Amino acid sequence: MKTLIVYDSKYGNTAELADEMLLALGSEAKACDCEQLELGMLEGVELLIIGCPTQKWTASPPARDAAFVIGESVSPSHLKVATFDTGFVGPFAGSGAAKLADMMAEAGFEVVARPEHFRVEHLHGPLEEGETERAREWALALAA
Repeated sequence: MKTLIVYDSKYGNTAELADEMLLALGSEAKACDCEQLELGMLEGVELLIIGCPTQKWTASPPARDAAFVIGESVSPSHLKVATFDTGFVGPFAGSGAAKLADMMAEAGFEVVARPEHFRVEHLHGPLEEGETERAREWALALAA
């Protein structure tokens, strides 16, 4: 399944997960930073994965901007979407992935999985043990 992973990464944790997903998915997948996204990259893509750090209880501004541009510019037909975020776990942690999923659903895209959260140990990281493996498994399950 042709997949594009679009991500924002402030401290490198989200980029690390995107790289792991890319390795798991193989040659049918590509990845790019939100700020380097060009709409032509979505041509022929069947699965779009958008990831970001959770900042101030929501998606990071570059990720929200990318989701908005995609939602305004790309036809939702034949494009499935999944979202993920990185951050802490707890009652006040928020979810960047949930915000992105809501934005894409409101734009008419089929969101094929619940927003996925990957945990970091501290504000700047690193990712908690086992999260990179879980990211690979999650991406493979999405593409199946």
